[in-house]
Amino acid sequence: MRLHATQRAPEGAAKETVLLIHGAGGNQADMMLPLGDALASRGFRVIAVDRPGHGWSQRLAEDHASPAAQAEAIRAGLEKLGIEHALVVGHSWAGSIAVNMLIDHADFCAGAVLLAPVTHPWPGGVRLYYKLAAAPSSAGCSRILLMPVGLV
Repeated sequence: MRLHATQRAPEGAAKETVLLIHGAGGNQADMMLPLGDALASRGFRVIAVDRPGHGWSQRLAEDHASPAAQAEAIRAGLEKLGIEHALVVGHSWAGSIAVNMLIDHADFCAGAVLLAPVTHPWPGGVRLYYKLAAAPSSAGCSRILLMPVGLV
C-alpha cells in the first residue's frame, strides 16, 4: 500500500526518530505543524504519517483497518525508509495504534507518548456526525467532510 509521510531532520546526527500519528479526522499536518520543527531543533528526526485511508495514504481493506493492522502497515512503510525503531506519539484515536505498536511491535517501538488517547471502546458508540462524515457522497466526492461547529 502507499503510505504518505513527511519528515523533518535535525542539523546533526539524530538522537532518535519520533513517529507522529494523527487522530481520527485529520492528516499528518495535524501533528507535524505543531511538533515537527520543535522536535527537529532539539535533535530528533521527525516522521509524520497520514494514517491508512487519510491524507495521501492508501486505504487498507475494510477488514484490515483495525489499529493493529494500521500499526503493522505504518511499521512496514517506515522500514522501507530504513527506520528500525522510533518513539511513537499517538494523538486521540491514534493512541490505540501507539498502544498496538508497544504490544505487537516492541522491537520497533522505543517508547510511546499518548496525547488525549482513545485506547478502549466507550459507551454510547459512534456519534451521528462521525457516521455522516464516513458516508459515501453522491456529489462526485468519495467522502463528505462534516465539521461540528460551536458558536460562542
